[in-house]
Amino acid sequence: MFRDLHLAVEFTPGALKLGMITISNELLEDIANCQDDELLMAKRDLIVRGTTTEFKVGPHNILRCNGRV
Repeated sequence: MFRDLHLAVEFTPGALKLGMITISNELLEDIANCQDDELLMAKRDLIVRGTTTEFKVGPHNILRCNGRV
């Protein structure tokens, strides 16, 4: 379910300006909360030590393997 929707609209005679639309849902937050698994924490340790290129921590503090969640 989407929880946020932001739309900025500015109207003046002869012009209409739209701002940025931001849509987010709880999926990424739920994934981040579920990544407290022992195996995944070990992968995070490898990232900190710089011994893996396969795993990275991406936006929203989510562990990614080859760029995928």
